[in-house]
Amino acid sequence: THNILWLGTTAGLNRFDLETEKIKSYTEKDGLSNNLIYAILSDDYGNLWISTNKGISKFNHETEIFSNFGVTDGLQDFEFNHGASFKSKSGEIFFGGIAGYNSFYPDSIVKNKRVPKIEITSVEVLSEKTSRKLVIGKDKQIEVSHKNNLITIEFATLDYTDPEKNMYAYKLEGVEDEWINLGNRRYATFSNLPSGKYNFRVKGSNSDFVWNEEGANLKIIVLTPLWKTNLAYLIYIFLSLGLIVGIFRYGTRSLRKSNQELKEKELVAKQIAKQKEELSVKNKNITDSILYAKRIQEALMPSMSQFKKILPGSFVLYKPKDIVSGDFYWINEINDKIFVAVVDCTGHGVPGAFMSIIGFELLRNITDDQGIDEPDEILRHLNNGVATTFGKTTEKVRIKDGMDIALCIIDKKKAEIEFAGA
Repeated sequence: THNILWLGTTAGLNRFDLETEKIKSYTEKDGLSNNLIYAILSDDYGNLWISTNKGISKFNHETEIFSNFGVTDGLQDFEFNHGASFKSKSGEIFFGGIAGYNSFYPDSIVKNKRVPKIEITSVEVLSEKTSRKLVIGKDKQIEVSHKNNLITIEFATLDYTDPEKNMYAYKLEGVEDEWINLGNRRYATFSNLPSGKYNFRVKGSNSDFVWNEEGANLKIIVLTPLWKTNLAYLIYIFLSLGLIVGIFRYGTRSLRKSNQELKEKELVAKQIAKQKEELSVKNKNITDSILYAKRIQEALMPSMSQFKKILPGSFVLYKPKDIVSGDFYWINEINDKIFVAVVDCTGHGVPGAFMSIIGFELLRNITDDQGIDEPDEILRHLNNGVATTFGKTTEKVRIKDGMDIALCIIDKKKAEIEFAGA
């Protein structure tokens, strides 16, 4: 491992190549016993021996395979101490932990190379809240109802050196093609398998990770329900053909009746089209009138040039809901006093627009003709003006139209602003 630096951290083992300056990390997912590393030693064969918070791991950097040792292998405890390690001249390795220390010669630890045998021990099926165990025959095949909710298959590796370290992997051919690692879990569960044929395969290893690649297999047949059999599909075809013939005959009988109804509908459609055309003409005339009213209303409102002249740097944001609106703004200047108002008239559309025109004229008359320049008096006269305008109706109809107004008067000489609202 020339030019290679091995670093142990609280997050795993790291390989740092001094030439390329590249780092590769190894964690529990790669087979390390625990990510918290206390010490690292190299034996005479280039293997790394790593003390962790969960035993000792041996790492072959060429194959990148970890071999883990725990209390059952004779360790003083799972937990070791930081930096408590030593290698003697004879090659003996020492690791210190919380309950003593361990010493060993790496070449004396012999790997169990015996390929273990794998057996499927039981199959349990849960269907409609009822659980039952199936007997596996010599043909290694079982049949399961289509109503299966859960199938649990248990298996075991027949190696008892250290059973807790035996590892397993499985795949269900017909559902998945890749092997799924189970760790030391000795069962696999499948839920709601659809009808069909499946081949369950399981392989396992001994405590030194020598795998039986052939493993064991079990054929699973999920029975097809009656309504999905070939006979059922044949019946469906005949019923479908009979239904098509019946629909065709019914269609030919009702075709004449439909043609007669279609002619009647065509006459009605022509009448509707004629009425629609008349409505379109009337609607256009009304829309044109409203658009013209909009131009009149816009002509009454102060222009932006007038606003800029009276209040430099000002702007107006005016977005009426309808073509014409009851919302309007107004500005005027008399004797170094600026009158500014924003008004929301009762109603929307055309009724509101009529109210805005009345408001325009009343405000102009009060300020220009009557010469009133107090905000409260302006609103008082405006209120009287609206009441007088609607009091002219000859019918006994109570009209509740009005407007909400915010009025400001800016006295440029005194540098004062007066406000009134109602």
